[in-house]
Amino acid sequence: MGKIRFKDFGQLDFWSEQIFKEMPPDTFLDAVDKNIDFIFADTICEPFYSHLGQHAYAPSMILKIHFLHAYFNCHFSN
Repeated sequence: MGKIRFKDFGQLDFWSEQIFKEMPPDTFLDAVDKNIDFIFADTICEPFYSHLGQHAYAPSMILKIHFLHAYFNCHFSN
């Protein structure tokens, strides 16, 4: 079985970098970024992914999105 590869979004573009420069620092999110390595989700979920076909979104990225939804109390409805 081949190694699982997840989508790679590469470098940020110029406009994204400008937006992130203007955002005020968030000490809690900075601490989370510095102290929690979300890569463990990729390791745990790897057996459930196929090495064939398109590359999937990394479980670590999906976990980060769910974490941000909970942190900012985002609730989406239909």
